[in-house]
Amino acid sequence: MNENSKKKVEDLKKMLEGKKGQKQEPPETKAPTEETLPELKELTDKLAVLEEEAKKYEEEAKQNHEKLLRALADFDNYKKRVARDHEDRAKYAHELLVKELLPVLDDFDRILEHLPAESSPAIQSLIEGVELTHRHFMTVMKKLGLHAVETIGKKFDPHFHEALSQIPSKEHEEGNIISSERKGYLLHDRLIRPALVVVAGPKVH
Repeated sequence: MNENSKKKVEDLKKMLEGKKGQKQEPPETKAPTEETLPELKELTDKLAVLEEEAKKYEEEAKQNHEKLLRALADFDNYKKRVARDHEDRAKYAHELLVKELLPVLDDFDRILEHLPAESSPAIQSLIEGVELTHRHFMTVMKKLGLHAVETIGKKFDPHFHEALSQIPSKEHEEGNIISSERKGYLLHDRLIRPALVVVAGPKVH
């Protein structure tokens, strides 16, 4: 670097250092004049319009968000309802078949009630075969969800029982079931046939 170049560099450094030391004055704010007032009013009006539009879009966004939340809730309820319907269809798919088989259960009950206590070995073997068949049949029905309605000793409930008659009784509380004339059945938690029962009336003194 020659002497002239060195001098120019030194002068440039001094000039920059001098500018750094100078206090920067804020730009002068000009007061509005008659010429600039229309322009200022136009800008103010545009700003007001923009603010109004912003409020409108904000309200629309809020409404759309609420609509989305409602749609999501409705969809969730729909999925749950479909799942319940599917579960119910699977749960009660055999309802018609089970109802058709209830008279067979009634026949078994009548046979078992009238089996002789004492009999020949051949008759006793036949009785054991009937009892075994009944147990197997009930095992299958229970797997399908069938179970009997509770009756004797229970309070009469029109949701599960059908009263054939009401008999005054000293031994039973009024409204309790004395006897069952025909078994009632539930498929899971759904009543498919009410029990026919005799109910205790007012106590006899």
